[in-house]
Amino acid sequence: MGNEEDGTWRWNLEWRRALFDWEREEAAELQRKIDSMRIYKDIPNTWKWEHSKESNYSTKTAYKLLTNELNGLDATPVHKKVWNPIIPSKISAFNWQLLQDRIPTKSNLQRRGITTELEDGICALCEEEVEDSNHLFLRCKVAKWLWKACGKWWGISVNLENDCWKSFEQFGVWAKETRVKEGWDCIWNVVVWTIWLARNQKIFRDSDINKSKLLDHIQLKSFWWIKTRKSRCLFSLYDWLYNPMTCLKVNCGRK
Repeated sequence: MGNEEDGTWRWNLEWRRALFDWEREEAAELQRKIDSMRIYKDIPNTWKWEHSKESNYSTKTAYKLLTNELNGLDATPVHKKVWNPIIPSKISAFNWQLLQDRIPTKSNLQRRGITTELEDGICALCEEEVEDSNHLFLRCKVAKWLWKACGKWWGISVNLENDCWKSFEQFGVWAKETRVKEGWDCIWNVVVWTIWLARNQKIFRDSDINKSKLLDHIQLKSFWWIKTRKSRCLFSLYDWLYNPMTCLKVNCGRK
């Protein structure tokens, strides 16, 4: 990890595996940052957070820093759309990893050298094609059935691209009211999370795939996410199952 030279510590980072191209850039930036700091043997060191006046770290200042970065020149509507207040932060983080193609699909695991090409790389849900993110969440016949079923439930036609980023970017552009748009974006997150859980259950527990039960899970989970994160939601589960659009337009306020 490093060694002492001339009374100061010099870092020499070593990685357990070969880095991807995008990781090399980040590793080089990390090396530049830590090289700019000097750790001296005979001088006591202290922690300092330079983004607050008191030099003390706080989640508020960290959140503000990250928000300012996202609102910069490189920010896109997708960056802001990912962090829907209705969605639990764990699921938003998963969705962001999905859009960056960072989740451990079989294709990604093979590319990282964690599994070999000789091992099964076929989608666990349909058992027909190679499992990459775009296939698993968009092209797989199980995923297609769920998207179509959700569209029928909401009374709209769902036409998705064969790319997760583009599909999420265009998801809900038809919605005019903010509450409806937030609710439909919630459906995206519930669907991709449900597909991921079903995929893991199939791989690790050899569970059967029941598409109707997966749809039931999507409907129930989205109901509770919205009910617990928005005030004045006066609709019942029965109302949500049979007319979600009206529930959001008429019977759901804001926190």
